[in-house]
Amino acid sequence: MLKKKRLLIYIILQMVTTGKKSGDLTTPVSNWYGVTIENDNVIAIKLMFNNFSGEIPDEIGELTKLENLTLSSNQLTGKLPASISNFSNLRTLSIFGYRLFGAIPNNIGNLSNLEELILANKSFYGQLPNSITKLDNLNTLF
Repeated sequence: MLKKKRLLIYIILQMVTTGKKSGDLTTPVSNWYGVTIENDNVIAIKLMFNNFSGEIPDEIGELTKLENLTLSSNQLTGKLPASISNFSNLRTLSIFGYRLFGAIPNNIGNLSNLEELILANKSFYGQLPNSITKLDNLNTLF
């Protein structure tokens, strides 16, 4: 668990924890606001409206058991990391915010369990990747 805690600390620090609820990163991960642990794995990061800034680091893809990644309504910048395709258990991906930009990664179709994809952002460009048609469980696309 220590390696996972260090990884989470790295990810959160990369997004510059200036948020209202960033909490004390020295406490056990299971006590962190917005982080859910199950069977010693991080399964959810729900940090909406937390005033994070910076880019979403590529290392976030190492949290392969993640089922919910919700970072919406922060001040995140940059592109969506391609490593999000590592989340084979992901059911919810909500990362809308008006400072993210670029194309939606082509490998988004690898998220075979995805039910909700919320990327509403006027700064994303290009067409939806063809791989999105492989998301058979997708109920919400916004």
